[in-house]
Parts: sequence; C-alpha cells; structure tokens
Amino acid sequence: MAPDDAGPRSDGSSGGGDASADATPDARSDAGPDASAPACSGPPFILATKQSPTAIALTADRIYWSNDRSIRSIAKSGGPVVDLAVAGDSWGIAVDATRVYWSDRNGPLSSVPAQGGPTTVLASSTFGDGLVADDANVYWGDNATSVWSVPKTGGAPRQLAQLQASPGDVAVDSSFVYWTNWGSGDVARAPLTGGATATLVGWGASSPYKLAVDDQYVYWTAQGTPDTGVYRAFKPGTGPNTQIASGGAPNGIALDDQFVYWTDFAVGNVWKTPKGGGSSIPVATGQTYVRAVAVDDGCVYWTTDCCGEPDSGYIVKGPK
Repeated sequence: MAPDDAGPRSDGSSGGGDASADATPDARSDAGPDASAPACSGPPFILATKQSPTAIALTADRIYWSNDRSIRSIAKSGGPVVDLAVAGDSWGIAVDATRVYWSDRNGPLSSVPAQGGPTTVLASSTFGDGLVADDANVYWGDNATSVWSVPKTGGAPRQLAQLQASPGDVAVDSSFVYWTNWGSGDVARAPLTGGATATLVGWGASSPYKLAVDDQYVYWTAQGTPDTGVYRAFKPGTGPNTQIASGGAPNGIALDDQFVYWTDFAVGNVWKTPKGGGSSIPVATGQTYVRAVAVDDGCVYWTTDCCGEPDSGYIVKGPK
C-alpha cells in the first residue's frame, strides 16, 4: 500500500498539536505538548509523535501504549512521554489501577508498575496479539491453538481453550473469555475457568480481527472479502449476526453505552456507529494508517502508524 500523505497534523512545535488537515506534521519529537492538551472539543489533538504505537489502554488520567521496543505512557492532558519498561515486538497491552501488562510476539507476558519500576514476567511465551485483564487474571490468545490466562500476581498459566485456529484478539466479561480465530474465521468463547468451547460466529471466508463485549453482545471488526465491516452478535450465540457498519479495512474497536468506535486502516478514518446500527459518524478523517482505539467518558484516543516506518506514528485524542 502506498503511503498516505494525509496524516494527523501538528502545529510544528516540539510537542503535539492540532491534528487538523491543514497543518504541518511533526515527525521528529517523541514528547508530548509543552502545555496541557485541550479538553475534548475542537479538532483532534496530537499528544505524542514518533511512537510506532501498536496497542493502547487507558486509566483515569493516563494513556499507555506498546510498540516494538518499549511500554510508554502520557497524561491524558498532555506532557512528557514516560518510558516504563523495555519490550520486544509488543502488540497487546492492558492496564489496571496499579500495573501495566503486555505481551511480546517473541517473548514473555510481563507487567510493570503503572508509574514504572521492576518488570515481572508472568508467562514465558505468549505471542499474544490481543491481551485483556480482569480483576484477577490476564488473558491472551497465542496465535497457534490455545487461549490462556495467568494470575496477575503470578502463578502457572491456565489453558482455557485448545484446538483453536490462530486465536488472536480477546475480551472478557464476568463469566466468559471471547476471542477471534484468525485461521478459521470465527468468534468463540469459553468459561473463564476453562471448559466447553462454543463457536458464536462461524464464517470461514473473512477474518474477524478485533473485538469487544458489552452486557448483551459481542462486537468485532472483520477484514476480507466479502464480509469486511463491523458486526455484532448476541453473546449466547443465538440469533443472527448483524452488520452495523462497512469499511475498507476495519481495525481497532471500542465501546461506550451508545456507540461502537472503530478505525479504518485503509481509509484513515475513526468512526462511531450506533450499537444497533445506523449511519456511521466520522470522529476523525485523513489519519495515516489508524489502528488502535480507546474511549473514556468524553474523549476518543487512537494510534496511527505513519507509513509503517520505525519511529513513526502518533497518539491522538479527539472529542466523541
């Protein structure tokens, strides 16, 4: 794919800036803006550049992300980028009030205090493109045949599901872990303590990619002909699968009470779509290779990867 010239934009200062389409990009600084970032109103705002971000997670006041060499964070209001830990090729991250968890495609699943400190290895080999945590455990798919969990405080990993086909992204509720099978094109679930695996969505043709769950439904992005789009299905696996949006290459996904937020890697847009379906509303357009997305009460946060090059890409926030 040819590089897209229309990426998030900065005001040219040494920090972040307005990400509107008519400003000049800052491709050199890896710091946040010198002043506080604006509240979530107006155009999207670049919090940090030169980050090569792959995954994103939020706490009440900070943003955390992974890339191919480190785990980093920045205040939601802007400021300096903080290096928390050295990482390998990390594509999965989760965070709670005290610690950050991440997986390495070529190494362990690890954690570090949310403000930085010694790194703890929780599992020796994970791959783990997707990662999620609840109050007690961290969950991941190993992109081979199994879905796993491990206690946050350490202990033996538990195999929750086996005989899967490249399990990738994961999500949890109070009873089940859900995942996408990239190899077989389906969405499945199993009890948090292990047990019978149930296929909720069986396609085969397309690749369910990222997913999220609420009280009633599982939502996912799908890439590949003929089913590229954003979908939802009833969590027990009964009833039809509903396409709620279409796109070029839907990627990241996040939820609030009313909307599904998702990114289109091919087109470079961030969208929100009513959970029950309807017209998609652009949150941001003209982004370069937009990937992960997360939301809080007032803002949307997303990552971009400018042209797939090292030390490229942004952490951006905008109004919902």
